[in-house]
Amino acid sequence: MNYQETLLSSIIPRNQAEKEECLVNLKTILKSKITAKNFSGHYRFLFETTAIQSNRPSVLDMSLLTAYLDGTEYTEAQKTEIKILFATCSQQSVAPDKVEALSKAFLDENNYSNFSSALMTAGEILTQGKRVGKKELKGFVDAKRYFLDSISSLQGAGHEAYPADALSKSMDLFWDSYNERKNNPNSGILTGLPQIDLTSGGFRPGELVTLCAYSGEGKSQMMKNIAHNIFVRQGKNVVFATTEMSFGEVMDDFVTIHSLEPFFNNPQGIPDKEVRKGSLKPEEEERLKEVTADLKDNIQYGILYLIQMPADNTVKDLREKLMYLNNEFKIDVLCMDYGADLKAEDYHKGRTEEVSQIMRGLKDLAATFNDGQGLVVFNSHQINQASRTKVENSETKRYDFSFLADAVETLRSSDFLFWILRTDEFEKMHELKIGVSKFRGGERIPDFMVKEYYRCNKIYPMLMQEDATKKFKGVYDV
Repeated sequence: MNYQETLLSSIIPRNQAEKEECLVNLKTILKSKITAKNFSGHYRFLFETTAIQSNRPSVLDMSLLTAYLDGTEYTEAQKTEIKILFATCSQQSVAPDKVEALSKAFLDENNYSNFSSALMTAGEILTQGKRVGKKELKGFVDAKRYFLDSISSLQGAGHEAYPADALSKSMDLFWDSYNERKNNPNSGILTGLPQIDLTSGGFRPGELVTLCAYSGEGKSQMMKNIAHNIFVRQGKNVVFATTEMSFGEVMDDFVTIHSLEPFFNNPQGIPDKEVRKGSLKPEEEERLKEVTADLKDNIQYGILYLIQMPADNTVKDLREKLMYLNNEFKIDVLCMDYGADLKAEDYHKGRTEEVSQIMRGLKDLAATFNDGQGLVVFNSHQINQASRTKVENSETKRYDFSFLADAVETLRSSDFLFWILRTDEFEKMHELKIGVSKFRGGERIPDFMVKEYYRCNKIYPMLMQEDATKKFKGVYDV
C-alpha cells in the first residue's frame, strides 16, 4: 500500500465514490503502526509536522505549514485539505481510535453530509474568514476549534475499547516498554514525593492512584502539587478536573505554586492571599508577570488543562470530555478532585454503592482509555469524620484500613492508596503526615512527613533521599 497517496483520501474522502475505497484503506492503516518512516519528501514533512503539532502556538503554528505549501504545486483546495488534516491530527502516529471513529462518521450516510459541511466551513474560516452565528471567525485557531466542536459528536467520544491480543504477539511492545523505563527513569509518572517515587518507580498508564484525607486537610493542595510536578518537572500532559473549586481558584493556586520555581530566585514566592484580593505590591506584580509568562510560553513544560466539572456529570461524561481533548493533545495523566462528587450511572442504590460504581468507572477509565493505551488517574477521596476522630485520639496518629469501611471498592480498585493527616500539632509545625495503605507492588512504605508552605499552597519533601534525587533528576526541590 502506498501510504503517501492514500493517507489523505483515507482520512478525508473527497466524494461519495471514494467511501468504499476509504474503508479498505482505513482497515489497512489501522493494522499498521504508521511512522514518518512510511513517508518521503513533502509527505514526510507533512506527517512529521502533523505528529508534533500541539495546542501551543509558540511551538508550531500554521504559518510554517502555509509557507511550506506555498512552495508546492498543490491546488488551493488541496492546501486547505492538508491544513485541516494538520489542525486535527496531534499525535506521533495516526491514533486508531480517532481514525476508526472518524471513518464511521464518513461511511454513515447521515453523518457524511454533516462532516462535509463542517469541513467546508472550517476551510472557509481558515482561508478567508466566515461569520458563524454571532461570531466572526478567521484563521487557524478558529478553524480548528470550529471543526472539532462541529464533529465532536461524530468522533466516538463515548467509545470504550479494551486491549486484546495474544501474549506471544506482544513481546515487541513489552521490550519497548521495558527499554523506555530502563533508559528514561522519568518515563513513569512521579508525584514529587521521593519516598513514593523511589518505591513505585513512577506510575504507569492504567493505574489508579487514590489520595485520601479528611475535609480541609490537604487533598486538593496535594493534588495540585502533584499535577504541577508532572507537567512542569516531567513535561507530561495533565488534565486537572475539579468538582469542588472554581476555575479561577484553581488557576490562582497553580500560579502561586509555580512562583516558587528556583529559577525565579524568589524563595518567598507570590502570596496566594494577595493574588486572590488583587492587592499585590508593584514589585510583586512584576514577578507575577514573569511567572505567568513562563507558564504561557515555556515549551519544556507539558500541557495543563483545567476542567470545572458540573455536579451531575458521570464518569462516562468525563471520558467523553477526555476523548475530545485527546484529539488536541495526548493526555498522560488525569487528576480528579474529587471523584466521589461525580454522579453514579445508577444512583438509586445507596451512597456506598454509588461510590463503588464511580471508583470502578475511574479504574476502567485508567485502564482502557484511548483504545487501551490507558493513562494514570489520580483521584482524591474524603475520609469520614468518625475515622478522623478515631485517628486524632490514637497514639500512632495513623489511619488503618477501617477508614474505608464504607467504600471497600475504593481500596479494591486503587493500585496505590495513600492518606494525608493534619492534626493541630502538625498544623502548628506546618507539616502533613503521609501514610501508604495499599501498594499493589507489595513493598511497604513507612509513614513520612512533608512541609506545607501556606503562603503559596506549596508542599515540600522534608527528608530527601539521595537515591531518589540521583535517579529522578530535576524532580524535587526542598
